[in-house]
Amino acid sequence: MRREPDTLPETPSELEALYWTARTPLATRRAIIERLGRAQNLTSANALSRIFDRDRRLEMQMQVLQTLGDFAAADCQSVKFAVFSRAAGPTHPKTMRLGAMQSLSDQGDPRARPLLQGMANDPDGAIRKNARRLVEEK
Repeated sequence: MRREPDTLPETPSELEALYWTARTPLATRRAIIERLGRAQNLTSANALSRIFDRDRRLEMQMQVLQTLGDFAAADCQSVKFAVFSRAAGPTHPKTMRLGAMQSLSDQGDPRARPLLQGMANDPDGAIRKNARRLVEEK
C-alpha cells in the first residue's frame, strides 16, 4: 500500500510507526523524515534519532543528519549532539564522519571539543587532520 506524502499522519509517533511498516516505500520514508524535520520539536528529534540508529541504509542516515542539522530549538540540542556524536564514530563511513564532525563543531556545544580532541588520534588520517583543524578553530 503506497501512501503519498500529502496523506501522511501528523504526529511523530504515527510517522515513526509508518516508517517501520515493512511495505512503506523508500519515497514515503524520505517524506516521513522531511515531515519530522518540519516539526522541529523534541519528540520529532527523538524519532529521527531512532531512525538513524535502526535504519542501516546510508542514504537514510544521511538524510536524518541533514534534517537534524536544521533543528534550532534549544530542547533538541542534546539529541542533535548525541546523534552527530554517534555519526562521527569509527563504525560509520568516512564521509558521514567528516560531516558529523563539522556539524558538531558548528553546533557550538562545549562537549564537542573533547570529542574532537579524541578523534585527533583516529587511525584514519583524514579524520585526524579534520579533528585537529576543528579543534584549532574553536
